[in-house]
Amino acid sequence: MSLFAFTNLYSTTNHTLHPYCPITLKNTLEMYFERLSIEGSSPHISKDCYDDRKGTYTLQLKDNLTMEEVANLNRPIVLATYSARYAEIIKNGIDKFKAEMRFKSEYVKKTNDVLNKIKKKLKMQNENVTFVGMHYRGTDYNRHLKKEYKWYKPPPDHKYYLNAMFYFMKHYRNVIFLLMSIDKQWLETNVPYLQKIAHLVVNPTNSKPAEDLALLSYCNHSIISYGTFGSVAALYNEGTTFVYNLGLSLDQRGATVAMGIAQILPNWHIRD
Repeated sequence: MSLFAFTNLYSTTNHTLHPYCPITLKNTLEMYFERLSIEGSSPHISKDCYDDRKGTYTLQLKDNLTMEEVANLNRPIVLATYSARYAEIIKNGIDKFKAEMRFKSEYVKKTNDVLNKIKKKLKMQNENVTFVGMHYRGTDYNRHLKKEYKWYKPPPDHKYYLNAMFYFMKHYRNVIFLLMSIDKQWLETNVPYLQKIAHLVVNPTNSKPAEDLALLSYCNHSIISYGTFGSVAALYNEGTTFVYNLGLSLDQRGATVAMGIAQILPNWHIRD
């Protein structure tokens, strides 16, 4: 997403960027998405276009270059590892990102089948249902937070999700909540509170990542914690999105991506 957006934004009639995605990553993505426009092999570029004595330039997360500065680099640009340049993605246009990364038809069909089965099971197949996708990122990510940050607010529990769920139940009829998480301990502790007040379905795809992402993306709205997985799904569905406040300064890393997006998009809201 970041590579696609950056290339589109900084290419001009006088200065063209040639995007390149490592073939192994491209092959992995194309297991789930239709063929990407970005090449998976290094493009042949005349040496007149760059100075090979300068080596590559790694675009750090904090870098915010102008069009002229990018053109004057005159050397290959590498996006920093785990780069999440959400500002460029949004500026380039969510519609363009969705057109580039289209789920394969088999995942679209599976998603529609799951949603229809859920409606039927809850005897709501004839109703106009609003689906709200919920994602909790726990397990290894909690360890990651401890490693990367000296202080942050504890991960959300059922109180955060209940608060957001009440919003949707107040504003929409026939709401069904779909909760995805691989953190079994968190689910055992918090799901009983959530099930008391709403139609809640937990891990309907049995925690298959690609199917989870597609299902969350095809919901109408989102309640997410943090991280890029839930953020990508919420960008796809373009609905109202609630984001957990970790109390961190924005640094464009995975933990703060959702909060950063909420600073830009009016339908994204940070909540404690």
